[in-house]
Amino acid sequence: MRAVLFLAVLLATPSVAYAHSGAVFRVAVNYIPMLLALVPIFWTPISKFFRRWRDLFRKEDK
Repeated sequence: MRAVLFLAVLLATPSVAYAHSGAVFRVAVNYIPMLLALVPIFWTPISKFFRRWRDLFRKEDK
């Protein structure tokens, strides 16, 4: 059991150091332009779905 805990500490130490260096923030910031580019791609099908959903209930009310 001690060997497993020791191995976990050895594996976790570089991760903690990486997280506290600010590198994680820089990596996350690099994904923002990609996410912004994906918004229009996903917006069209989602808006069509909600439009059809709304029209479905409008037809039933008449």
